[in-house]
Amino acid sequence: MGRGLAVLCDAPIGDGGSWGQDGDIIASLNIPGGLSRIPSGGGAVEPLTELKQDATHRFPQGPA
Repeated sequence: MGRGLAVLCDAPIGDGGSWGQDGDIIASLNIPGGLSRIPSGGGAVEPLTELKQDATHRFPQGPA
């Protein structure tokens, strides 16, 4: 069977993520905040994007 649960990093207000084909996880760890890469085997979290305070990845084109 599989392994038990493992904590990979803190996510104060996690807002979703996705496992990549390489096994790493791309996730939003805090709102507001950019995306980060989390190594699935553990290790340092790598920030991938940085957002202005009033920006979000959810609607990059702005309000509808």
